[in-house]
Amino acid sequence: IYAPGQNVSSARSQSISGSSICGGSKDLTLPPGGPNYPANGTSFSAPVVTGVAVLARQEIYADTADPQCGQPGKPACPNPSPALIKATLLSTTESNSLGGYNYYHNFSNIWEPTPYQGFGRVALSSLLNDPVSKAYVEEDHAAVPTRRFTQAGTYQNFTFTVADPSKAISAVLVYSDAPANVNANFVRVNEVDMYVMQGGYVYCDGQYGLQYATRSTACWLPDMSNNVKRARIAPNSFTGQFTIQVVGSSVAQHAVPGLDNGAPNQDWALYVYNAIKNF
Repeated sequence: IYAPGQNVSSARSQSISGSSICGGSKDLTLPPGGPNYPANGTSFSAPVVTGVAVLARQEIYADTADPQCGQPGKPACPNPSPALIKATLLSTTESNSLGGYNYYHNFSNIWEPTPYQGFGRVALSSLLNDPVSKAYVEEDHAAVPTRRFTQAGTYQNFTFTVADPSKAISAVLVYSDAPANVNANFVRVNEVDMYVMQGGYVYCDGQYGLQYATRSTACWLPDMSNNVKRARIAPNSFTGQFTIQVVGSSVAQHAVPGLDNGAPNQDWALYVYNAIKNF
């Protein structure tokens, strides 16, 4: 994920000649025609992402909390996991390849992880201003696991209903993986996969390359590198119910401290934009 960090209008003096911080031209301003006080760096982009994460947390809280939570006889107030907050952010990002002021020139129309944009540019419009329904499945930290995987090769199905067929569906699964060994060549340890299924067809999390996932009757290997799985489904693809299958493909190490007596385990969080939960 990324946010504006180059030629950002800042408090840097316009009297400095030559270039701004990190070598960017001081004559480039954001927004166009704005004050000539540009600066660059992650010192600008990181706080933007942090602020968006705070807003995402509040949005999840507002959607899931009982107004009387925490009071006697009421359930505890939810505290969204980092995985669920991350899934929310990644579901609402925008692609840099689709035009606009921040368009990345000579960039093909791909959306999924790339060195240029990761999973996309942070965005608030669909997170805060879009009234369409969003569904959440939080990490399972219960003493006895119900959704948490404790062995490989098991799966769980969750049924949703499309809220607005005229809008895209964005399903994102995130899991906090167990730590890899120092200097490991392949840093992913456990593997959790996600498949969106409807009417005998499936949208695979590993089908990267275009703006939307391809509808097919079978899947090749899913994304084996990331602990983020995302399927974006084009508007008007289908109506009614659909199923998301979450698969614990590999559960080799202990990922959730303090649970399952130190045996291999893996929890996960799921965010689905434009969906209503049926469970």
